[in-house]
Amino acid sequence: MKRSWTALAVALAAVFAVVGCNDYGNTFQVPTGGTISSLSPANVTAGSAQFTLTVVGAGFVAKTVVQWNSQTIATVVTTDTSGNVTGITATVPASLVAKRAPPL
Repeated sequence: MKRSWTALAVALAAVFAVVGCNDYGNTFQVPTGGTISSLSPANVTAGSAQFTLTVVGAGFVAKTVVQWNSQTIATVVTTDTSGNVTGITATVPASLVAKRAPPL
C-alpha cells in the first residue's frame, strides 16, 4: 500500500509540473479574439486613391494588425493610459484597390 501512495504522489507531481509550465504563468489561456463591429469607410470604389481604414470593435490587443488579401498593411493602434486598445487605423495603398480588367 505504501508503494502505491508513493507512485500516486510521483504521478501527481509530474502532472502538476507539466500543467504549470507555459509562457503565460497560468495553466490555460482562454482564446479571446477580437470582434469587428464596423469599418469606415464602409465601401471604396475600385481604382480609388490611398485611403485610411478605421476598424471599430472590441477585444483587440496592442499587436493587432490589419491584413488585405493576406498582406499586412501599415496599421496604427491607439491605446489609452492603461494600455487598452481604443482604435485601429490602417493606410490602404491605392494598389490594393486598383481596377482589374474584366474577365474574358
